[in-house]
This record gives sequence, structure tokens and C-alpha cells, in this order.
Amino acid sequence: APSNDGIPESKDLDHDLPFASWWSTFPMEPPPTSRTSFAEVKDKVLAKHQGWTPLITALIENSGLDGTGEGTLVLPRWITPPLPKWTSDSGRILLAGDAAHYMPPDSGQGISCAVEDAMTIALLCEAIFTGKTGKEITDQERLKKLCDLYTKLRKPRCEYIVAEARKRGDMKRELGVVEQTIRNVVMWAMCKVMPESAMDAFYSYHVETEVK
Repeated sequence: APSNDGIPESKDLDHDLPFASWWSTFPMEPPPTSRTSFAEVKDKVLAKHQGWTPLITALIENSGLDGTGEGTLVLPRWITPPLPKWTSDSGRILLAGDAAHYMPPDSGQGISCAVEDAMTIALLCEAIFTGKTGKEITDQERLKKLCDLYTKLRKPRCEYIVAEARKRGDMKRELGVVEQTIRNVVMWAMCKVMPESAMDAFYSYHVETEVK
């Protein structure tokens, strides 16, 4: 039986339903900004998809808070260009998270990378400031070592993920009929035959192991 809000309880859902995927793009010129009305974007997206299955149009019509869009933000997509370095020469300033590598949503790894940064810094601090170095070194030297190791560990990984996000974003651009067909066939084939290990670079990263 449906719950009070009309949404079936999870235990009542049919988990044997076939898998479905919906992928659509809608570039706007000029690009929307944080001041763009959500209703304006919603109306344009709805107009483009009016001929689609009723489920899709219903999802669009009911998007936004309470389906009205009140309080819903339209946010532009930004990406941080590769920075020459993430730390100051003194070792007293260190960039992490979005300050170092603000990513587009296509990677799905923005928050994950920020958390990995924080864990890496914490583990390096523990090792460098509490561990034995074999010789006495100053705090300034410890900070420099921290920054060097942090950059060595994190910069290549984050730049790789940003590059992959760019590729995924390019796949979502407006394409011709032939290009769309090729893309959709490739995506279908990847979902069927691609092993889970193909995503290890994204999902199997282990911070503690890398720091050690």
C-alpha cells in the first residue's frame, strides 16, 4: 500500500523491474547564472522533452522544492584550471578540496576527493609530527615535508579525475543523430561487459595505504 505521501514504501517496490536510463542534454545560451529563474529553466527543459514518455515530463514538471521551484537554485558549472602548486613555499599555506581542485559534477568525485585530501593531511601530520625521523628537524622542515608529500600524493590523482570529468562532460554535449547513436551503443556495451574493476581508479583508492 502507498504511504501517506503517495510514494510506495520501499518494501512494496518491485525490485525485478528492468533497468532504465535517461540521458538528455540541454545547453542554454547564454548559460544560466545563479540569478536565473528556476521556472525559466524548467519551462525550457519541459518544452524540449514534451514528446518524451510521460514519466520524463512528470519528473520535470515536479522538479524543484514542492514542484514549484521556490528556493531551488540554478548553479553554473565551474572547474578549477590546473594550479602550478597547492602549497606555499613556506609550507604554512596548503590548499585542499575545492580550493585546489573544484570539479564539474560529471566525475561524481568532488566531495570524495576533498575528504581524501583531509584524511591525507591528517595522516601525514600524524606521521611527520609525532613519528621519529631519525634526526632532529625543525617544525619548518616538517611543514615542508608535509606539503611535498601531500602534493605528490594528491595532485596527480585529482588532476586525473578532473580530466576524466571533462571527457564525461563532452559526451553530454549536443550531438548529431549518428554521434548520439554511436555514444548510446558504446554506453550500452560498457554497461553489459565492462568489469567492475574498470572503475578501481575512482572507487578503490585507499588513503591509508597510499600514505603509508
